[in-house]
Amino acid sequence: SNWVPPCAKSLEQWTVERMRYLKESQAKSQEKLDLPAGWITAMNHMFHTAQRVAVRSMAARYAGSWQVENWYLSQPSGPDLVTEVPLSRWDVDQYFDPEESHWKQGKTIARHGSFVEGTEYF
Repeated sequence: SNWVPPCAKSLEQWTVERMRYLKESQAKSQEKLDLPAGWITAMNHMFHTAQRVAVRSMAARYAGSWQVENWYLSQPSGPDLVTEVPLSRWDVDQYFDPEESHWKQGKTIARHGSFVEGTEYF
């Protein structure tokens, strides 16, 4: 049975209304409220004052594989996915300089990295 004493229902109703009021006043004043963390979490779950976004799906590309499952299953073995910078990205010889301070001149000390193939097709 889900019987709740009337005093508990009244207290819950007051709490919810108080949270609604505090959330609305926070949205208007843009000030951070000095409340217990549990109240802030509950207020944020019950009342939204900003635009909400729903993420319906996800797509990703990973270095070393176009298949998420293959990439995921290869991780325990620790594959080395680092290669020399592909020419399709940039001419590494044009930007490479072993002198560490030359990054200020648009140079890099890295000749290698982990790259996702096919980014030119995005």
